[in-house]
Amino acid sequence: MGRFMRKHLCLLGMMLGLAALGAAGARADSATISGSGVWGSGAPTSTWSAPGETWSFSLILPNPVSATDLVNDGTEMSVTDITSFSYSLAGVVVNIAPSAVVFFSSDLNGGFDVQFTSGGVDTTNGITCSLASVCSLNIFGGQLFSASTPPPITTPITILSGTATNVDFDYTASNGKDDTDPTGTGVGTISVTPVATPEPVTLSLLALGALGLFAKRGKK
Repeated sequence: MGRFMRKHLCLLGMMLGLAALGAAGARADSATISGSGVWGSGAPTSTWSAPGETWSFSLILPNPVSATDLVNDGTEMSVTDITSFSYSLAGVVVNIAPSAVVFFSSDLNGGFDVQFTSGGVDTTNGITCSLASVCSLNIFGGQLFSASTPPPITTPITILSGTATNVDFDYTASNGKDDTDPTGTGVGTISVTPVATPEPVTLSLLALGALGLFAKRGKK
């Protein structure tokens, strides 16, 4: 085999290998959830809320995403695979990661909760966020998920696009409360945007181009 042929076979092999690695490392589709607004006068003072203060948040979930059917009837679906979470109150970043995002069916006022089990406090109610006293941002709206199987749901759920305008903050504890008031104590706009990730075709096309170049040179 001549030097030219060996050189270009090596190049072609590298291109095809990179293309295969790119395809294997392709990211799944995702859903971006974001929102911003102003807390109302009835909002508690906490790590994430205060009367009259601005708030904003954003997070990304895989889509579809694995979820736990908390009550085995398909009405409360808990997701823990959360990335790129950010939250700010009055322009100040709150660096506390959520423990879960729980989606609710339309029977439970839809929307979702962003839950925190450590690192924050509800000053108004004298609560330190923990597994026993879960602090949460409650977003009310339409049902934002679907499932391909009936409850209890054991397959990944698909996150749907949608919007919401009411947000609340509360805690859930044995001696506390679980606020399901869909009117909320904050005003804002929350959007859920599923995003499809394109297939990594660029490297594959590059490899095919190298193959064409090799074939053309080989005929000379």
